[in-house]
Amino acid sequence: CAEKVTLVGEILPVGVVLPSLSPVLFGGVLQGTLISAFCAAVGSSLNFVLGKSFLYERVRNLEIFGQPPVKDTTWYRALSANIEKDGFKAALLLRLAPVLPIPIDAHWYVSGCTPLKLPTFFVAYFVGALKATFLDAYLGSLLLSGLSGSDSIEGTARVL
Repeated sequence: CAEKVTLVGEILPVGVVLPSLSPVLFGGVLQGTLISAFCAAVGSSLNFVLGKSFLYERVRNLEIFGQPPVKDTTWYRALSANIEKDGFKAALLLRLAPVLPIPIDAHWYVSGCTPLKLPTFFVAYFVGALKATFLDAYLGSLLLSGLSGSDSIEGTARVL
């Protein structure tokens, strides 16, 4: 969780360690995937809550170069309307394809500056994290089975 809040994961590959070792730590690829995705969702939700608690009003009232406050801009109103209409899809797409030109873990602070609700964010992030955590867990299990010298990955990486 701390690596997400502090954005350390943008510099060091901290977020790859748990998913890669998760098959051994939690008894298989599936269990490791679910636990890793849950932990990632909890950490990102902390960012979301911090954004909602401390940045929401500041960002909405921010004026840049004499422009109207962000809350009055066309793009922010369109974004807010889209999130109010289908926040789950917006949060899921942002998790699967982080397109904002900022560090990836900062996306979740920005999500907190929108009308998105925490439960919707949490579920969307968890579902979106499953892809990456499964891949990390499976590749980690292959790496660990290779390092252990076994010819099969049974025992080291059980999928179910």
